[in-house]
Amino acid sequence: MHGAGTKKDFWIVYKMRFAQYEEAIKNGAKFVIEGRASEDEEFSEHFGEKETFDFAVSEEQGKSIESSENFYKDSLIIDNMGTKEMIKEFTDINDTKEIDGVSITMEGLQYTEFTPNDLYEESFESFGDNEIVALTMKFQIENKSKETIDVYSLRTILDVNGGETRIQSHGMLEDINRTEVEVEPGSSSERLLVFLFDKKYFEIYENMVLEFGPLTGMEVGELFGGESVEFEIPKE
Repeated sequence: MHGAGTKKDFWIVYKMRFAQYEEAIKNGAKFVIEGRASEDEEFSEHFGEKETFDFAVSEEQGKSIESSENFYKDSLIIDNMGTKEMIKEFTDINDTKEIDGVSITMEGLQYTEFTPNDLYEESFESFGDNEIVALTMKFQIENKSKETIDVYSLRTILDVNGGETRIQSHGMLEDINRTEVEVEPGSSSERLLVFLFDKKYFEIYENMVLEFGPLTGMEVGELFGGESVEFEIPKE
């Protein structure tokens, strides 16, 4: 137990097999502190959210972690699925659209070349031996309406070259906080959207438009008459 207003330093010691150590050296590691802290020994009530920290096992990994600080923290980064190399980023777009009192702001986006590590290679086997480009977009959603909005299952699709290709976002790569799945009136939420491309096709894409919406409620389906908005996605 820790008294209110107190601070304690302590050590945590882990044992691992040599094979596990070798795997950490090869694929990297994360230090995860689960939420669910409690003010009583019965854990009748909980507070605090899960936090994930980079954990360098080697000097080389330490340098890699330092260089990755500028990447948006999607699941590709948080879950240590592989490595990213920046292709292009736009950090001050700040394009705002509105749907009946809900402000949706695209703050920025990053194009990165993504290489999965051995642990997650099978998760991206549909790309074969082709190089992968990840597009991660950062949004701020401010709810000034009277409705509670479901942000766990946002409806978004990327329209490429005037309908030539339509690509859905990869929800499992967006590091959605499962305890913050709705935005109540007067509240706001940050969301990341992640799209993956085969690099050889990405290089020939010219025009991209993100269709955002319709917004939905937790139990009532589409809100605001099914209205949606569009964002022009810069590439160059």
